[in-house]
Amino acid sequence: MISSDQTHLLQLDEFAIALFVKLPASKVAFLQSLLETYEGLGTVRTLDVKNSLIAVITTTLQLATCEELLNSVKPIVSWSYAQELEDQTKQEYFGFMKTETTESTF
Repeated sequence: MISSDQTHLLQLDEFAIALFVKLPASKVAFLQSLLETYEGLGTVRTLDVKNSLIAVITTTLQLATCEELLNSVKPIVSWSYAQELEDQTKQEYFGFMKTETTESTF
């Protein structure tokens, strides 16, 4: 369960969790390659290029380790948690919110 002081997180399912992070656009590739060196720690997904918003998708078991790595590179990458996002906005980034229903013609 995500607490109110963890508004930068979104539980995607029982295993996956997304951390919403803002960072300079020039540092996205660096952070992505760094996370890829740690097999299974996390995957970077760019959500909004204009606002330099990314999601780091990790597992609930790897969350603490992923946050530890992020904090260790903070002086180099100068990132911050994107805590101002509404829950609905976070869900829309991952396609959870459907505004229209479609009926099958089959």
